[in-house]
Amino acid sequence: MTASNNTMEITPELLEKYEQLKDYLRSLESAAVAFSSGVDSTFLLHASKAALGSRIIAVTAASCSFPARVLNEAKKSFPW
Repeated sequence: MTASNNTMEITPELLEKYEQLKDYLRSLESAAVAFSSGVDSTFLLHASKAALGSRIIAVTAASCSFPARVLNEAKKSFPW
């Protein structure tokens, strides 16, 4: 894996790990992902959607500790 200038090369090893993640997610049959619109939860939600299709839901909390702009960004990111 190499990273430079904020880009990452997608290697066969990374693709294999991604496929393993999707295989694991498929074994769950359905899932809910806690979605904050950050990088980690966005990646997991995309992988979950690829693996489970309509059997995935994204859950985002609204509270005084969670900025409204972040909540709005989360809502716009995944309208499904």
